[in-house]
Amino acid sequence: MYLAVKQGTVDGLELPVTTAVSDSSTRSRSILATLHSYPAAVWVMAKPKYDALPADLKKVVDETMAVACVQHRQDEVKAEATGSRR
Repeated sequence: MYLAVKQGTVDGLELPVTTAVSDSSTRSRSILATLHSYPAAVWVMAKPKYDALPADLKKVVDETMAVACVQHRQDEVKAEATGSRR
């Protein structure tokens, strides 16, 4: 896709702002911020591995992932507003 944009085969592509500004292969003349979507991140763990954890560690995983999700969203909003790199 990046090559198609560079060659002019396509007019553009949709990316989170943080990806567009941190990835040198997506350099462009302009960025249009439509704010129509949220670039979510996913953290995964194998269910058998999770199920094998003791209850206290499951609680730690659950709580830290909830905190991480909130922080990720705040970081994305801030980065999009400022156009900053990660």
